[in-house]
Amino acid sequence: MPVEADTLNSACAVVKIMIEEAKREQERLLARFPVRVSRNMEKLKDIGKKLLEDITKRAYTISTAGVDLTLHGQSKNILNLKNIPAELMFRDVAPLFENIRLVVFIDEAQNIPIGIPTNGVMSFLHRNTQGIPLITAFFGLSDTENRLSKCGLSRLPDERVVNLGLLTHEEAFEAINRVLASYNFTNSLENSEIWINRLAQLSQGWPQHINRVSVAACRVIAKHEGIINEKLLELAIKKGKKSKQNYYDMIIRRCSAQPWVYKKLAQIANNRDGFLSLDDILQIAQYARTKKGTPVDDFLADALHAGVLIETRHPPSRYQIPIPSLGDYLQSLDEEPPPNIQLLVENLV
Repeated sequence: MPVEADTLNSACAVVKIMIEEAKREQERLLARFPVRVSRNMEKLKDIGKKLLEDITKRAYTISTAGVDLTLHGQSKNILNLKNIPAELMFRDVAPLFENIRLVVFIDEAQNIPIGIPTNGVMSFLHRNTQGIPLITAFFGLSDTENRLSKCGLSRLPDERVVNLGLLTHEEAFEAINRVLASYNFTNSLENSEIWINRLAQLSQGWPQHINRVSVAACRVIAKHEGIINEKLLELAIKKGKKSKQNYYDMIIRRCSAQPWVYKKLAQIANNRDGFLSLDDILQIAQYARTKKGTPVDDFLADALHAGVLIETRHPPSRYQIPIPSLGDYLQSLDEEPPPNIQLLVENLV
């Protein structure tokens, strides 16, 4: 079940999502396997009512809309659901999830809000699950691990932290093959392996590019009703390259500094076997300015969040441009530093 990162400072919001997603999955399973679905899931048919009945007997009540909260002994409605202790909330709903296994997916985890309410929710999701069979997977940019540590999840096991990287050619080939096969396109392709190999090479194994080049190829194939040839393969490659270009243009638009700054970063990385130290980055960052001429407050965080850089685990405290063709794109940018700092920057490259 997906949970937005910015909801993790509210135990009530997380529980509400857990209930809604469990109900939705139960309904899907009942429709597909009406006989095989365990009776234990019947309790979720009217989970909202059950939640109210159970929780109103304890320390607080929740409205049917899931918005208002009233503490027992007080008549004042409290609209800030963050005030509910996470441990109390999860303890009270634990019986409702008996024998129900949950997998919680947190996307954009680098944006998890930092604070005491979040720490309580994160503790539940990570280790103190109150007996609920639950696994949480966090997905985010390369500074996500640092954000998790600020939310109480320190000393994460090495085998449970994986950096997104390039897939092998074989893995990219298989992914693209599955996309085309899902539309029954592989059967109509002349020399389908040639198509898939070319597309896999174009993707360089980067997940975003695998998606983009696959979509570009599918559109070409669909437009020509499966009657395609080598000439149309070149058209698919051309459209795939354009899609990659659009992706890189989007990255630059997300950056707050001038494009030449990232160009120089790519040039330095090229001279350092692909790795950048923090000092390398800070030397360039001192010249970074926004479009309004003001300094970029946090250049490194901005570059990480835009996708220009990723932090490596091995070696530690080093940074890379994640995709080879992104480095090529940055180095090919036309912009150069202003004349007054041109020589200073050239000495760094």
